[in-house]
Amino acid sequence: ISRLGADLKHGRQSAIFTPNSQMLLAASKDRVLCKLLNSSELNIPDGVGVRLAARLRGVLLESMSGIDIAEELLSVAASKGYRVFFLGAKRGVAEKAAENMRVRYPTLQICGMHHGYFDKNGEENASVLKKIRAAAPDLIRYNDHIRVLQKQSFGKILCIAIFFYN
Repeated sequence: ISRLGADLKHGRQSAIFTPNSQMLLAASKDRVLCKLLNSSELNIPDGVGVRLAARLRGVLLESMSGIDIAEELLSVAASKGYRVFFLGAKRGVAEKAAENMRVRYPTLQICGMHHGYFDKNGEENASVLKKIRAAAPDLIRYNDHIRVLQKQSFGKILCIAIFFYN
């Protein structure tokens, strides 16, 4: 968390992914997804399946979920005055998540929200990216499909806490 906080402070863009066993299997067959996961500054294993597979290979992984990291980053954002954009999930979910985080972190600066049900390849995608850029977030709390943002040129940290790969 301290390294990610430093990235925010110094304006370094970072991508944080939380691959689960389904995503890792998909990445073994999908070069674009594999490249995207490997491009991140931090991959947090999501789920017991990933931890078990690592243990079978002799690697012990710390038990911290993407949600835990997202919560910590939101706490840092609230204390430092960083701007957060909530993106993804069904209509109303980003708004509800933002509302819940405002209660938990009253000083949290939420600069925007948008649902995740939009065309990820066309004009609608361009419109959402424009909305995000205009909001000038320091951190994006993202629950949705992995390919949408990749590493776009906005925000200092792209925090992706929950993925649905398709």
